[in-house]
Amino acid sequence: MSNSTEQSEESEDDLPGEDPDNNQQTHQFEWDLTAPRLVWGIVLLTIIWLFLFVFVSRDIAGQFISGLTPLIIVVLGYVFDQRLREIERKHAERIEFTIDANFYGPKRDAFLGEFLISVHNKSLVKHKSEKITLEVLGLERGETPTEWPGGREGELEFPHKLIDEVNIIPEKMSPIFVEPNVNQPITYTSPIDEKYDYLLATAKFNYIDKPQEKGFKPHTVQRVFALESTGDS
Repeated sequence: MSNSTEQSEESEDDLPGEDPDNNQQTHQFEWDLTAPRLVWGIVLLTIIWLFLFVFVSRDIAGQFISGLTPLIIVVLGYVFDQRLREIERKHAERIEFTIDANFYGPKRDAFLGEFLISVHNKSLVKHKSEKITLEVLGLERGETPTEWPGGREGELEFPHKLIDEVNIIPEKMSPIFVEPNVNQPITYTSPIDEKYDYLLATAKFNYIDKPQEKGFKPHTVQRVFALESTGDS
């Protein structure tokens, strides 16, 4: 593999502070019994029970409580389940998205660039995508590194566009389905002029039900590669 530095951008699906390989995390659970609707519901039922107990009869008040017991159990079970889902995020769209590259050659003033994009589904739900894009920018040999005016503070500019956000999912494979615990690799090859010294590769995974065109943020990974041969010419 080529020498590289890695820079990842968090999407809305990233989990800050979470070790994706640690499947034995302990989550602290707290009952969400302070929601206003739930509190007012309990208060209203209590008032109705007191009214029946004081002004009607104890038997009817007892029947009222007996009839409500199954409903109370269902409501509390629902609250418990929703709170547990929020904490453990069992059904969250959670993937490990990586990019790597190999370069072969040079031959006739160009390298054969092989970009390896991997989608490792670490959630409990199936992920689908019709669009995984790859963009590659370059910095020429001998070119003076400069700060990118439109980037983050101090970020290096790669002024030359070699690959312009191409969708790397082959048409005959679209859409792709990544089952839980499956690592799906996708390879894209392209000639790279040998005049470049360093490359900045950016890959984006667009969820099929959350397209970037509708304002959703894709899962993004970004790496810098030194353009040097990693295989036979």
